[in-house]
Amino acid sequence: MLDRSRFIHAGLGLVATLLVAFALSVGRAAAADEPVKLGLKPVDSEGAFFSLVMEPGERRVLTVEIGNHGAGPVQARTFAADAYTIVNGGFAARLDGEPTSSTTTWLDFPTQTLDLDPGTGVEQRFTVHVPGDAKPGEYLTSLVVQNATPLGGGSATGEGLAFKQIVRQAIAVAITIPGPLVPGLTIGQATHRTVADRSSVAVALQNSGNVKITPRGLFILFDATGNEISRYPISMDSFYAGTGTFVEVPFAQRLNPGDYTASLSLSEDGNVLASSTSLAFQVPSLAADLVPQPIGGTAQRAPVSQAPVNQSLPQPGPVVWPWALALVALLGLLGLIGRSAMRSRSHAAHP
Repeated sequence: MLDRSRFIHAGLGLVATLLVAFALSVGRAAAADEPVKLGLKPVDSEGAFFSLVMEPGERRVLTVEIGNHGAGPVQARTFAADAYTIVNGGFAARLDGEPTSSTTTWLDFPTQTLDLDPGTGVEQRFTVHVPGDAKPGEYLTSLVVQNATPLGGGSATGEGLAFKQIVRQAIAVAITIPGPLVPGLTIGQATHRTVADRSSVAVALQNSGNVKITPRGLFILFDATGNEISRYPISMDSFYAGTGTFVEVPFAQRLNPGDYTASLSLSEDGNVLASSTSLAFQVPSLAADLVPQPIGGTAQRAPVSQAPVNQSLPQPGPVVWPWALALVALLGLLGLIGRSAMRSRSHAAHP
């Protein structure tokens, strides 16, 4: 006959083991959340980034401070990266390992990994050399520092569920070559996307001038019969010379399947930069849509004067997390132990 007391003690031991494992996993997650605070700061230069006026053929030596402002030591990875304009405007830098071109090739900033103790920094010198045939205008590139080892739980064996995190800090190196600065803008095609069961229309743009612009304007949407069903004000952030991006219009609902046409007009300081009245695109049925990821975002959504049709798809079932399964198993084990203990007492009272 099974020794019930020994069974109960073994079950309680298993419960204690599970609780300890849970506490250790929480502790590891908290340790993995130790923030990385790396920074770049121009030395002997005003402002938070480098803003230079240089002539064709000129060479200049600059210095940047690479600092660890966090509470622990960090392996810092530094490199120069192409700068670009994000969706709806704004500054961003390419990722480590991506090809470099254009203004980035004017820099000899080293790609390297540095060991930085908390609260310390090192100064890095680099040279900017403007080609002799460079044309007047504004040019942009960037310097980047990031943690060389990703943050987050898990291991090389795949244990644990956690995200790997790279914390980046980028600063611009903006170079202006004196001469005429001429704004320019080209409007490309419009495309439809489904984002979180809502429509999003993106229009391709190219800054064809040699100076940064901040376009403002209006987007108007028409259905296949020519009826206006939506209008949306456009207000872009910095759109850098020689770069391309998208202006994105998110809608309050998913547009009904069919053909659409949009018009877009963009200006700066009252001067029209570009306009188009024939931006055609098609909205497929929801079942045929690939539901791609969004290319940008904004808090405001464009209203739609259109009665929506049912475009819902079956929703996936709920996700059951591993700890939920462990909790169910734990409760079942406790119930088994309790029933076993009650039967033991019953047998003692009534042999």
